[in-house]
Amino acid sequence: MPYDQPNPDALELAVRGDLLAAVRHGVDRRIERRYLRGVYVEPLETGGAILVATNGHILLAGHDPDGFASRGAIIETALTDTQLLKWGGGAKTGARLSQHNLTEICRDYTFPNWRRVIPMVTGKAFETEGQCWHGEYLKRFVTAATRMGGNGGMSFVQTDARSPALVRFSGLPELFGVIMPMVRGAFSGSDSLVPEWMGESHRPDAGK
Repeated sequence: MPYDQPNPDALELAVRGDLLAAVRHGVDRRIERRYLRGVYVEPLETGGAILVATNGHILLAGHDPDGFASRGAIIETALTDTQLLKWGGGAKTGARLSQHNLTEICRDYTFPNWRRVIPMVTGKAFETEGQCWHGEYLKRFVTAATRMGGNGGMSFVQTDARSPALVRFSGLPELFGVIMPMVRGAFSGSDSLVPEWMGESHRPDAGK
């Protein structure tokens, strides 16, 4: 019987179901960009696996410290979020999804260099003034956080007014996001962001 040599290009994965359920809310839902409709998984040199999804306006990334990926790959699954949360087990049970539950797609495409869009926030962060964020993308972030058992609390940090914001999720150190601000729609040049029709009625000494 001939001996079958192992395929060095074969994909082997072990990733948390809840992390995949969270991160995939950052994918691009447009058909024409098929390679962004999946979640990119790659091994991390310091251990574990990273899952990343982006649509060009937002990015979601998560780290599974006990996960594994033999190489980088764009993956997708037919499992719903509910199925991923129940079957995948997540951090509580230690269960992991494998290459048998996931499908690799777009092997001829290279996933974008997602690290270059992460804001290098050091020292004192830029204090936003009436910054405007896309509501649909914020909804995706909240959904991602709740899939991981978070409460949906988010912190936004920018280096300047037009730069992407780094998003950290309350109680979820293994998950982070990036979002581009909306150029149009932001409030600026006002001493107060309270609507003008409120007048002075919101002042602490109003009515005295």
